[in-house]
Amino acid sequence: MLCSLASSSASGSGCPWLWVNLNGERFCNEDMSYGQIYAQGTNQPEFVHFQVFDANYKADVEAGKMGEGNQKNGPFPGFGMAFIDDYIANGEVMSADTLDDLANQTEVPADAFKATVARYNELCDMGQDVDFGKQAARLTHIVDAPFYAIRRQPRLLCALGGLVINENMQVIDTDGNIIENLYACGNNSGNWFGGLEHPMVIPGMSLGRAAVTGHLVGLSTLGEKY
Repeated sequence: MLCSLASSSASGSGCPWLWVNLNGERFCNEDMSYGQIYAQGTNQPEFVHFQVFDANYKADVEAGKMGEGNQKNGPFPGFGMAFIDDYIANGEVMSADTLDDLANQTEVPADAFKATVARYNELCDMGQDVDFGKQAARLTHIVDAPFYAIRRQPRLLCALGGLVINENMQVIDTDGNIIENLYACGNNSGNWFGGLEHPMVIPGMSLGRAAVTGHLVGLSTLGEKY
């Protein structure tokens, strides 16, 4: 399973700011389920995209344009407040006074990048995303310096296949025989997700399963029933 948290550890990878790829082009409705972001990213050149926003990011987040509202209780606590200077200092957030400079830092074509930003601002002025259908409440202009960009790239989140186990959490081989003294739990067991996708719309699914199946392994090794 992939998720788009890599390249930068800055929080807010799901913020629906403008996203552009290495060609400097917008490629999707950025306001999507978090669990689908990786799928968009893997379709882009070198699996890379950038979140792009301007000096008004703080007000946008606090106003709820990037998620659930008040940032203290919203989906992206801490982003852009006390920590953005640290993110900039360690290179995880790029900052520039001009779009040309930001394009240079992200290594995307400046002309294409500026054209994308101009088009996005047009959509913001219209109050309607006729290109990709993002809801109007998530449209935010990119006009005031400094301008920011965060590099994102999918990375491995968890195993999907897992070792095949029986009802006692014991690993079995390709012939269906128990491998003595070998147990598996959590995402490493059971082919729980069918090898396709980890559904990220259910908070705590991975941790909850790990806790429960880990407990079952303990009972099984002790020979206790459950």
